[in-house]
Amino acid sequence: MIQGDKLDELADEKTYTKYSKGEFIFKEGTRPFGIFCLNSGKVKLVKAGEDGRNHILRLHRQGDLLGYRSLFSETGYNASAIALEECQICFIPRELFLKFIKEDSDLAFELLKMLSD
Repeated sequence: MIQGDKLDELADEKTYTKYSKGEFIFKEGTRPFGIFCLNSGKVKLVKAGEDGRNHILRLHRQGDLLGYRSLFSETGYNASAIALEECQICFIPRELFLKFIKEDSDLAFELLKMLSD
């Protein structure tokens, strides 16, 4: 999808982080600064219930994007993402990601399809 100069720009700006089992990738209520792409491992998306317990909303696996809904809505995360096992995650800064969306209609369309699921 992303090609040429944009791919080079992405390679320069993205970062990779390893998360251990049980470690938070992001926490409910915090503001998003970019999106996360799960390169390996599994992540659960949980929301704190009124009873104080975490309720699992979704499970993510390799290739999934995390945090894009909050990024687009410009609100805090509505849930927390927690590593279920050791994970490697790529982070793309908000400004770069939004720039790609504005410049690439095919990428924007793919993200719209993801949001509709």
